[in-house]
Amino acid sequence: MLNCQFTLATDEASTHTPLSANFSWSGNGILGISGPSGSGKTTLLNILAGFPPENLTQTALSWDENILHNSAQNNFMTAEKRPISMVFQQQTLFPHITVKQNLQFARKHGYRKLPEQQFRALINSFDLDDLLSKSPEQLSGGEKNRVALVQSLCALPELLLLDEPFSALDSAKQHETIATLKKCVKRLNISVILVSHSFHELAYMCDEILFIKQHIVTGPFSDVINQLNINRYTSNHVEPLTTFLAAKLCHYHEDEQQAEFEIDGDKVLISCSHYPEQIENIEIPAHEVSILLKPAKGTSIANCLAVVLSDYQQSGGEIVLTLTLKKQSLYCKITKKSFNQLNLHKGLSLYAQFKATAIHIF
Repeated sequence: MLNCQFTLATDEASTHTPLSANFSWSGNGILGISGPSGSGKTTLLNILAGFPPENLTQTALSWDENILHNSAQNNFMTAEKRPISMVFQQQTLFPHITVKQNLQFARKHGYRKLPEQQFRALINSFDLDDLLSKSPEQLSGGEKNRVALVQSLCALPELLLLDEPFSALDSAKQHETIATLKKCVKRLNISVILVSHSFHELAYMCDEILFIKQHIVTGPFSDVINQLNINRYTSNHVEPLTTFLAAKLCHYHEDEQQAEFEIDGDKVLISCSHYPEQIENIEIPAHEVSILLKPAKGTSIANCLAVVLSDYQQSGGEIVLTLTLKKQSLYCKITKKSFNQLNLHKGLSLYAQFKATAIHIF
């Protein structure tokens, strides 16, 4: 259990963003932190890790039985004594020793003993065998990123803090590393707090989520998908507008290489070259969704769902529609001209269609 309460005041001479928090987290699984640049996400991690700014006040931090910081009692646990490990945006590998020696050092001085079999499994899982004899200076940014992640896992902390850990990876390696990390922390019984700008990463990784809004930490929320949809819609996020939906795998058609999912009782088909294992969510970009006044015939578009136009908002020359299914909603982006031609209004029953190839599963 993490209990976190503090106030970070600022004055004209301070370089820190004002920030206040008062929340508790069970410590189960992965907790995400989202917020705009400069909102205080990294500062929050530094406070938890044991690197607090000087102007931190009214602080009461505890992790399970450990009192990390209590300003009223003048009690402070230094960073090296906390059962917490942090992966910084700037990697902190020892430059004068090899990758393997870096990993072994973390294992030797870790919080708990990592068995040899699990040590080898981590190296294999993150595909580090060919890097073990190299020095950190010989690694690419993405390789340093993966080594730093494994280094932190080798220390077997109770709580792992990750600050934008996948930013240096290309898209293909990023997806693979995220999936591997999620499996490993569960297997090793490590709690994780993840800071990320990517809503996709947060949707895939997290069991609960915090948001930093106007310098205040809010949450945690357990309805991660719903919260990400709401905040993506209102935050003017740099990522393209998209919808995350909770989905249940029903059947995989191997001959057609399509997976059949259920969303709020409706069936959708998704193009998929292999059987999708442990899939709980799907993603549909707003620009891939089109609307109809009545179902179309003779079309190659596989999916057509009955929806209700529950809300809309203009953004420049485009209109973002919120289309409600039975319990969930999805976004659709159309032109202002189309909006007017179809005479759309709130409460109107419509049909949303999208190709099987337009959906991402994760």
